[in-house]
Amino acid sequence: MSNKDIKDIAEAVRDKRCVVFAGAGISRDAGLPDWLTLGKELFNRFEKEKIPTDYKVAIHTMLSSKETLLDGIGVLLNVINRFNITAALRDLLKPKQESVTHKELGRLKLRGFITTNYDRLLDDMLTQTDYRRLTNSIPDLRSTGRVLDSSTPFLLKLHGDIDNELSPDSLDVAKGGGPFMVLSKADYTALIQGERGEELRLALHAILQKASILFLGYGFTDPDVRLALDYLSRYSSFPHQSWFVGLERETLSSLPPNIKVIQPIKEWTELPSWLNEIFKETRVSVEAVSEPKIIKLTEEEKRAIRALA
Repeated sequence: MSNKDIKDIAEAVRDKRCVVFAGAGISRDAGLPDWLTLGKELFNRFEKEKIPTDYKVAIHTMLSSKETLLDGIGVLLNVINRFNITAALRDLLKPKQESVTHKELGRLKLRGFITTNYDRLLDDMLTQTDYRRLTNSIPDLRSTGRVLDSSTPFLLKLHGDIDNELSPDSLDVAKGGGPFMVLSKADYTALIQGERGEELRLALHAILQKASILFLGYGFTDPDVRLALDYLSRYSSFPHQSWFVGLERETLSSLPPNIKVIQPIKEWTELPSWLNEIFKETRVSVEAVSEPKIIKLTEEEKRAIRALA
């Protein structure tokens, strides 16, 4: 990655117009699993006692591939109570150690975060300052524009989190427009349709019009980010320069216009050192702006100034 990319991202951070769109990779150094590993661990959790024998091979096969992972969770939801699955997720997504990545993100004082992660690491990091937490509920999505007009940092939990046990078709969620955890393709469809879908579109459009987006923690083939990018491309655009941070070994994928691909790291556990480079550049920029320049005058210029005085 060029030094210009570092400078451009640091400028967006310093100007309070950088919003991080965060995936599971930012939680890796806390010992949390990626999407595919999470699917396999869910299968292992319910294989012996809960999953009917006739479904085991099909579910295991689907949960073992990124392309069919969401379909596999959809089938799992048909045979396992949703409350049992969310309880398992709360256990599987307990941090094993402190996340240095989140610590570095906190130092950047970003404008806000959008995340498809279910864990509470971003919530915990942001509790150190005043921030506005937004869920995928209709009232929260509707208030996004007002939050953007303020100087308060925000966190939009796009796919809900481990506290959301109700399904999208439950009466409380459907009637009151409350939040839910997006686990399957059917859940994703419920998120983007109807009144909730319209409010989501307006909320994301409002963010894109004011912010540069830094995608962190996603692989190019992650189902979460592909769905999100397809949705954003269909209903909005990226008027400001944005960046997708990928891993060095990954094969590049097509992205919407004005999103630049950069591949500065080999593993997600290297994110803290890369984020530290961004932080250091923001400090350099601040010092360059705040320090007055000393201009040396020639003797002729000095005489001219004295004459004018």
